[in-house]
This record gives sequence, C-alpha cells and structure tokens, in this order.
Amino acid sequence: MTWAEFVESGLLCQYRRELHVSLHEIRAFIDRLREEDGCEHPLARHKPWVGEGSRLLLEAQKESGLPGELWLIAPASNQLVLTDPAASFLKRVEWQQGWPVAWKPHQDDASPVRCFPERRFGRPSIAGVSTEAIVEHLDGGEDEADVAEQFGLELAQVRWAQAYELSCETPLAA
Repeated sequence: MTWAEFVESGLLCQYRRELHVSLHEIRAFIDRLREEDGCEHPLARHKPWVGEGSRLLLEAQKESGLPGELWLIAPASNQLVLTDPAASFLKRVEWQQGWPVAWKPHQDDASPVRCFPERRFGRPSIAGVSTEAIVEHLDGGEDEADVAEQFGLELAQVRWAQAYELSCETPLAA
C-alpha cells in the first residue's frame, strides 16, 4: 500500500464509520475527482479541501449522484463547509506543501502518536519509537518510568502509547 492509499483509506474509513457509506456509493464520486484532478488519490492531497479545490469536490459530489447526506463538503450560507467526517479526517492529517506527511491514528486530538511513511514502515510511533515496542516492555512487567528512560521518552508519552495500543485492541475484544 502506498502512502497516498493509506491516507485516502483513512478518510474512507472515517467516512464509512460515521456515515455508514458503502464503497459502491462513493466509487463514482472518487472516479470523477481522479478524472478532473489527474491524480490517482485526489483525497490524499490538501488541494480538494481548500479554495477552488473545494468547488471541484462539490461538483464531483453532485455529478456522481452522491446523496447530500453523504457529502464531504456542503454549501451553507453562501460558503462551503466541511461535514463532520471530512473535518475529522483533516484534523488527523499533517500536511506539508499540500501533501500528507503524517497521520494521527489515535482518535484523541492530544495524542502524540503518529504514522510517518519513512519511519517504522508507517507504523504508529511516538518520537520515532513504535507504540507496540513500548507496550511490549510494559506488558513484560517493566515500570513506566523505566520504559520512558530506556526510550528517551516522557512518562506521558509512554502512557499515550499504551492508551493507543489499548484503543486498537478494544474493538477486537467486543
């Protein structure tokens, strides 16, 4: 999976989770954006979300026949606004020069957990340390303070790693 596919799938997952949209319903919409933008993964770029790009997004939603309740961007008081799934997605991506450079996989905005394409093979990490590795040490019986010192992290970062990993396990246990 490429980084652009990863980021775009993050949006689609959020979109489907919050609005219960099937991929079939949004396929024509994404194909329309690809055709107009000339980019394989147009939703993984900042361009469709700002300025004239948002007008293209609105037109693509209309032309593809996407029902209004499934839109990512909508007109309100003569301006375009992001719907909740789109706003949530944009908050979870860190952008540089219009391209995504990091993904925030944890639902909590304050979390320092990030996925970077060139670090840890894109796996969730804090300050370059895999959250999974941190939690493995904790699960092995090591003290939080010792794990923090060993990895050069703050105690809060160790706790964030643990919170993130636990949040990933919870849906599987249900």
